[in-house]
Amino acid sequence: MAEPSNPVYAELERIGDNVTALHATRAPAWVSEPSMRGTSSILYTCLLTIFACICTALHLNVPKSGSGFWRLLFTKLCWVLAALFTPEIVVFYAASQFIRAWGLVKHMRQLYKSREGTGEDVDPDKVTYTSCLLPPGSMMLMDLAVQI
Repeated sequence: MAEPSNPVYAELERIGDNVTALHATRAPAWVSEPSMRGTSSILYTCLLTIFACICTALHLNVPKSGSGFWRLLFTKLCWVLAALFTPEIVVFYAASQFIRAWGLVKHMRQLYKSREGTGEDVDPDKVTYTSCLLPPGSMMLMDLAVQI
């Protein structure tokens, strides 16, 4: 176990099985990489894991039609950095979209109830689903009226 050139291994060899000595022993600020898992590999692994988790957790709005790959990548990277340094902004934005969707669901349910007796076949579950997808941009309503 002992490597005389490495101060961490030398200190562990000196302490042996004395568990109480670990409380008084000061760890070095930086541990080099070659002989054991060093500080840089721990930092890189942590940052990569956080970055991957944020990328997976972010569900961005559907982009505009014709948006290029680099534009989408830049947008995602900006949101990842915002979530990394100021997660409150991302939570606030998600909460505001949820509140808008909830208000739209309530409005659509009222509209559905007002049209119940007219004979139109409207599925209330579909109304709720559609109402939740509109605010974050997952669906877009288009005016398909043809102008003559």
